[in-house]
Amino acid sequence: MKELGIIFSAPMVRAILADRKSVTRRIVKGSPEFHRRARLLDYVSDSVARRCHAVFGDSLPDDPVPLRVRCPYGFVDRLWVREQFALSVRDPEAFELDVKNPSDWDGAAYCATYDGSGEWERYEEDGTRSKIAPPWRSPRFMPRWASRIDLDVIDVRVERLHEITEEDALAEGVARTDAGAFVIDGVDFATARAARDAFEFGWDRLHERTGGWKANPWVWRIEFARVKGEPTS
Repeated sequence: MKELGIIFSAPMVRAILADRKSVTRRIVKGSPEFHRRARLLDYVSDSVARRCHAVFGDSLPDDPVPLRVRCPYGFVDRLWVREQFALSVRDPEAFELDVKNPSDWDGAAYCATYDGSGEWERYEEDGTRSKIAPPWRSPRFMPRWASRIDLDVIDVRVERLHEITEEDALAEGVARTDAGAFVIDGVDFATARAARDAFEFGWDRLHERTGGWKANPWVWRIEFARVKGEPTS
């Protein structure tokens, strides 16, 4: 089975654990000029041959040589979630960053479910203590063993960002509060009249430097199902 790590923010991790998120969009790698001028010529998704790629051409009449872009998420069976984490250390007098031997780590804690206290101490049945000492580590440094959530890849396709539907915006993790406000990535968007509007605002917060929603980039739409990870209560 082929696997690949994928980063999610803490609010999106909570949405996955609550079974409110089953789709994610990731920008197709390319320059802003590529995204402005590219048009999709072909898309190949062959689950048997494990091929998944898109072919782009220029939107202008003088088409250059078509550009074939391999989808990094289309050649794997499973994604494992990378999130902000801290290591659990057996020695209550030691700090996480002082521990050099991986055998001294007995688990991990996750920012998405952290209670906000300065330190955690976990007492085991045999009376031993485990100490967890933030600051949190970046998701980029999470080892595979520390990941608590696995996702099976169901479908991958390429599309323009603006093609997202209201239904898909909800599948992206947009929720609605009892007061009627739409929430995505932990932020309420009181002015959003629909889930799609909230997704647009959330996208702008995360991708302002690359032109945000207005840029309408090509994205990989990845649909998944959670196969590991305890649901939230």
